[in-house]
Amino acid sequence: MPRGAFLTAIPAAALALALGACSDDTGAPAPSGPAGQTATPNESNTLGVRQCELLTAAEVSAVIGREVTSAPYAENHGNTAFCRYSAGGRFAAFLKVEMRTTQPVPSGIPEDVVEDLGDTAVWVNFVSTLRVFDGDWIVDIGFEEPGDGTRAQAVALAEIALPRLP
Repeated sequence: MPRGAFLTAIPAAALALALGACSDDTGAPAPSGPAGQTATPNESNTLGVRQCELLTAAEVSAVIGREVTSAPYAENHGNTAFCRYSAGGRFAAFLKVEMRTTQPVPSGIPEDVVEDLGDTAVWVNFVSTLRVFDGDWIVDIGFEEPGDGTRAQAVALAEIALPRLP
């Protein structure tokens, strides 16, 4: 192959790979998140959890009082699965699921114990995040900006999501 043809083939191959990564099994483009981010398919991960099925966009909208305006954005990182929900062009709420290991409930950070939720649950106000230890799972539900959501909203979302864990 002549050198010019080879150099032309590299960008074409890269473009084909990139376009292939932005579709699901049907060939349809994947939904995009805010700021041009492309959502990954809501596929099972090493945890066997379809994280964006633990809370629907409609459920998040009803609890936070703002309409979730795009498809949930799923990410998988090893033993951690994230789902982010966008409202008004920016991330508004998130759910993170991970397998519980032998680590104890964290201490030394300002937290507020939440009664009657999972095995143990704490609200960490300065990061607007609820952390729930429930059986084999650790579930975090929070809001992108401190002050965007309340403890009561996070608890309401957890009460919906926890029974849906495998």
